[in-house]
Amino acid sequence: EITYGDWGSDVCSSDLLVVCPWQPEEDATIAPRPDGTYDLTVPTEFVYAFGQWHTHTIVATNVGRVLRWDGQRWSVLREPVPNVSYQMYAALNYYDKLLLGHYPTGEIYEYAGEDLNLLKGWPPAIPGVSPHAREAQSLAVYGGDLYVGVWPWGEGWRYAADQSAWQFVQRMFTHPRS
Repeated sequence: EITYGDWGSDVCSSDLLVVCPWQPEEDATIAPRPDGTYDLTVPTEFVYAFGQWHTHTIVATNVGRVLRWDGQRWSVLREPVPNVSYQMYAALNYYDKLLLGHYPTGEIYEYAGEDLNLLKGWPPAIPGVSPHAREAQSLAVYGGDLYVGVWPWGEGWRYAADQSAWQFVQRMFTHPRS
């Protein structure tokens, strides 16, 4: 388990990600792992999304930092870039990959053990929407198909796995106009 927060002056002096080993069958106190902390160095940085792929935990922050905890150590998959928007809003396991919903493209990144890879055109955009202000905010699986909700145009998309194709479901609301 990885937790986020200010643990107070006895543990840290700034915002940290803290690894706290825990097994559901154990009846034990959850305690921070001494070598499992990661200092979030950007003021007001916080976790937006996290997900798990096998033994790796991926953590994405509001400033665009993406980290991997491999069970032993933290590594950085992406450092924040000042004044460049890059955020992951959602994470979902889909078949053998961890998918991450992205802003500002509204597309999906995948993680399958090494790097983050942009899945260009996943999902596509409806005509007339900005390609630079879309947020893939929700991800779900139903019947083996992937569903993605994209803001601010309220786009609903379905990836039909058996056809390897995207299908536009509908707009969930009419504002803003596309």
